[in-house]
Amino acid sequence: MSEGSTEEDKMYVKGRRIRTLERHMSFREGSSFHLGIPITEEIKGRLRQIGFPEHLPNGFATVPTPVGRISTINSEGMVILRKDLPKEPVTHLVWRRWTDWHGNEHSGHVSATYYRFPRENAPPPQNRLIVRRENGVAFITSDALVFAKDATPKNLHMANLLLEIFGEFHVLTESFEKVVRPTRRVSWKMLPPGEIPWDELEKHIDPIVKTVSRADKTSPSRMKILNAYKPDQITVGQDHFFGYVAFTYRTRGITVLESAYYGNATYVFRGDWEKHSQMTKSEIIRGALAQKRLVHAKGWRRALSDLMR
Repeated sequence: MSEGSTEEDKMYVKGRRIRTLERHMSFREGSSFHLGIPITEEIKGRLRQIGFPEHLPNGFATVPTPVGRISTINSEGMVILRKDLPKEPVTHLVWRRWTDWHGNEHSGHVSATYYRFPRENAPPPQNRLIVRRENGVAFITSDALVFAKDATPKNLHMANLLLEIFGEFHVLTESFEKVVRPTRRVSWKMLPPGEIPWDELEKHIDPIVKTVSRADKTSPSRMKILNAYKPDQITVGQDHFFGYVAFTYRTRGITVLESAYYGNATYVFRGDWEKHSQMTKSEIIRGALAQKRLVHAKGWRRALSDLMR
């Protein structure tokens, strides 16, 4: 099921930091978009704090003044500790006092050498924020971004920069005509029907766990148990549903939706599970749409066993 909010408010993200941006938006590969926030009276003080003038002329752009870790990296860069490389000697001067063999005290600068991992200076991204007035609405936006796998780090940095400064951001189309609302379309990949040996299924599960941010490392063991009950169909989530695997047991009339994300639960559905999978956790719980909700905790295996009897 969706990890975001309802469809009305999925068009923007609110919080302190996110680990993945793709789950909050839906574009074709290579599409351009912007991240931004409407200019309101509430944020004008913050805008002056990060370097914007009081009158906010259209098109004015600036690298925001640092107000936290992300904005400091954006404007000044960062030092990366290269633990993948062997340690190297570093010599520097230190002030020391010592006593010689005759009891005489001395002091002064001496050279001291120690070993440490190499440091690498990463240049600052210097992403700008820009005043935009389009279609009668004033926004502070990013430069144009590209929805592509190799652009993910840049896009995520921009998203967290806005969250650090404003606590929220909107996803905008290339032309700023509207706030993008992610489609509620399900995208699933059905594996060949019938029994699939775990060694074969694991080839599909392993990349999910390795790719998903906040992955629950115990999820493969749960999926292995679910596979042992011989599902008639296994369906793997794609796009916004990446990280979810559905196990359909036709003789039992249920579909079990398992997640590789940490802090989630196992949901058991009857009927149109694809429709329910598009809803948020709160919608499913409030509407009592799941037959069962098995929390990822001690007792999960016993609860599943009772369900499968």
